[in-house]
Order: sequence, then structure tokens, then C-alpha cells
Amino acid sequence: MNNDKSLSSDTKAKLANLATEIKTKATDSTNQINSANDSWGNLLGVMLDTQSTLQPQLDTVQNLSQKLPALQSTMTQAQSLLTQTDTLLSALKKNQDLLTAMPTQLASLQSVTGQIAVGTQKLANSTGSINTLVNGINQYTSGVDTAANGAAQLASKSDRLISGFKLLYDGTNQYTQGVSQVKAGTNTLVSNNASLNSGASQLSTALSSLNLQVPSLIDGVNQLATGTQILNGKSDKLLNGMTQLSSGSNKLATQLNSGANKVNSNIGTPNNAQMFASPTSLQHTSTSTVPNYGHALAPFAMATGLFIGVLIFTLEFPANRRHKTPRDAVKVLNEEFKRAVSVSLAMVVILNMIMILSGLKVDHIFDLFWVCLIYTLAQMAIMQFLTLIMGRLGTIIGLLLFVASIGGAGGMFPMQVTNSFFNAIHPFLPMSYAINGLRQAITGGLGNSYASINALVLLGVAVLFYLLFLLAASTLIKRDVLVTDTKEITQEI
Repeated sequence: MNNDKSLSSDTKAKLANLATEIKTKATDSTNQINSANDSWGNLLGVMLDTQSTLQPQLDTVQNLSQKLPALQSTMTQAQSLLTQTDTLLSALKKNQDLLTAMPTQLASLQSVTGQIAVGTQKLANSTGSINTLVNGINQYTSGVDTAANGAAQLASKSDRLISGFKLLYDGTNQYTQGVSQVKAGTNTLVSNNASLNSGASQLSTALSSLNLQVPSLIDGVNQLATGTQILNGKSDKLLNGMTQLSSGSNKLATQLNSGANKVNSNIGTPNNAQMFASPTSLQHTSTSTVPNYGHALAPFAMATGLFIGVLIFTLEFPANRRHKTPRDAVKVLNEEFKRAVSVSLAMVVILNMIMILSGLKVDHIFDLFWVCLIYTLAQMAIMQFLTLIMGRLGTIIGLLLFVASIGGAGGMFPMQVTNSFFNAIHPFLPMSYAINGLRQAITGGLGNSYASINALVLLGVAVLFYLLFLLAASTLIKRDVLVTDTKEITQEI
């Protein structure tokens, strides 16, 4: 009986200590889980707010990952507690029969104790010293009754105690599984930390781009508001215009209907039918007449012939050869200009007379001679300048200019069908302006002043190159380069 009582007290003490320890560990673990959940919730909230708070929450995730070893230790302790709980439950199951039989045994003990009490009372009537023993026995009997009552209560509540420990065991298992899930989730969070950082960077870039586009959006909204105000201000005019349009449409429909009625009322005479069939007459007026391809090609042929004549002349009489020692650049220019004018005039007269006698029909004779003479002088000025500074090598440069003019002057083919190179040099070629002026002089149709404009451009080219000639001659005379006697010229010829 004493062993059973002692076993019951030890079991209660162990159960109380075990329950207290499990409660303490569960509270600590729960606090850690709540702290981790709070940190994770704060992290998610801050990530959705702004970019500036993302990095501190990432640091919180790092700290949470550092707490994983502590959570692992807590899981290990919880597992040890579960093992102890299993051992205690096994011991309770083994002693459950003893606890169930304990009330019966205590009842028998109570009956025997009552008999002892009766016998002891009899003994007390005869001996006074036995009173003390009787009192002790009474106290023992009272204690046994109390123990019997406690054992009965313990036996009646042992099922609830075992059921409670089972619930505690199941709850501890669920807690262990939850901690495992938290650990797995935290590991996943740590492993995806790089992705989280990348997403944060992308979010930062997107927010920056959005911030850059905000002024444009505001400007567009302002423009829309301004346009809306203008439209609102002009709504009366718009409404008035719509009203006028509607009124005009009605008037047009009315007049058309009236006209149709008038047409239907007219008698269908041949004159009326002719008027409706041909309400207008066409008149054709020609601004220029090109009888044949020869007239179209004549400007190019004449400009080419004059350029060839200039090349031949400057080849035979280069401007850097003098029969007398030059002393003044103006005199050199005067001599060359007289020679150029006389030769140019002779070539122009001979060429134009040949072309006219050959059947060329010219609309403007004066423009024909004027353009040809100015063009020849312009080419003379260019070639005399080149031969002055480069000698016979200048003639070669002039020959290259002639080749470029054949393709770039637009005499044989329109410039629209010529390549980009010739289109680029076309405005800088004197032959281009000569051909344009001669086309107006021969066939007309381009305007009365068109030939004069092109002639003035050629005159500008001639003046420019004769000024360059004067400058070059003055420089060469100062350097004693332009000095050649008659004997050297004779030997070269």
C-alpha cells in the first residue's frame, strides 16, 4: 500500500514537471514563430510600399535565416519531450490496473482498520496507556480514508489524464510539423533571396521609368485640359457652324430639286442634249514647239562644241606663255581678255550661223547669241586661269571638267534619271546653265527671263575667274615665275 501511494506521488510530480517544461518550451517556440511571422509580414508589407524600404526587410530575412539553427535546436528539444511523454504514457498504462484496484483494497483496509479500532477501544477501557495508541490509530485510519478518497479520485480521473496527454502528444506533433514547414519556407525564402533582389531591382527600374514619364503624363493631361477648355469655348461657334451646315444642306437639296424639276420641264432638243453631253470645251495652247530630236539635242551639241573650241585654243595658247617680259598683271589680264573675247565671238558667230543654216529654228535669236557668248567667255576664264597657274597641266584639268559636264549638265538625259554623283555636281557646272539658257532661246516655253538668268550666272563665273586670274598673275610676277622670252617659246613650238 505504501509503495502504491509513493508511486502515485512520484507519477504526479513527474507529470507536473513534464507538463510545465512542455508548456515553457511550447511558449518559447510559439514566441519565436510569432516573431518570425511578424517579421515576414512586415517584409511583405514594406516590399509592396516603396523601393526605399526593400533593403531593410531583406536584412530582416537574412536575420531570420540566421535564426534557423535556434529553431532546429527547439525542434530537437521538442522531439526529446515527445519521447519522454511516450515513456510516461506507457508507465501510466501499466499502472492503470493498480490504480483501478486501489479503491477496493483501501475499502478492505478500512474494514480491517475498523475492527482494529473496535478491539483497540476495548483495550483502552482497560488500560489508560493505550489511549495514545488509539488516537494514533484513529489518525492513521483517518489518513487511510483520505488516501482512499484521493486514490478513488485519481482512478476516476486517470482516463482524462491519459486523454489529455494524448492531446498534448498530438499537439506537439502538429507543432513539430509546423516548425518544419516554417523551416522549409524560410529555406525557400533564403534560396530565392537572389530572385527577390532581382525583382526589387526591376521594381526600382520600373518605378524610375514611371517617375520619368510622370512629367510627360502631367503635360499631356494639361494639354488635354487646355484643349477641352478651348473646345468648350468654341462650342457655340461649332454649334453655329453645324446649324449653318444643316441649313446649307437643306438649301442645296431644295435647289437641286428645283433644278431637276426645271430640267425635266425643258424640251429635249438636240442643243440641250449637246449641252448636257459636253458642258465644257477644251482649248490647247502650246508654250513651246520642239519639231524633232535635233532641236532638243541642239543646246547640248552647241555647248559641247564651244567647250571643245576653248580647250583647243588654250592648249595652243596657254596663259602662262608671254612673248614679252610681263611687268603688270592688269596688262596681262587685258591681253588675255581681248584674246578671249575675239576668239569667243568668232566661235559663237560661226557656230550659230552653221546651226541656223542647217535648219535650226530659233525663237529668240538675241538670247541665242548672248548665252553662247557669255558661256564661251566663262569657259575661257576658267581655262586661262588653269593654264596660268599650271600650264599645260591645266588643260588636262579642263578636259576632266569637260568629261564631267557631258554626264552632269543634263544635256543628253534628264537629271531625274541620272545617278547621284552627277546630280550633286550639276549646279556647279557652267555647261548646265548654258544648256538651260539655249533651250529657252531655241524653243522657248521656260519664260522670257529664264535665258537672261542663266546668262547672268555664267557672267558671274567669268568675272570670278578673271579676278582669280588677276590675283594669280600678280603673285607670279612678284615671284618672277611668269618670265619667258621669245626664244624659249620658239624652241618649245
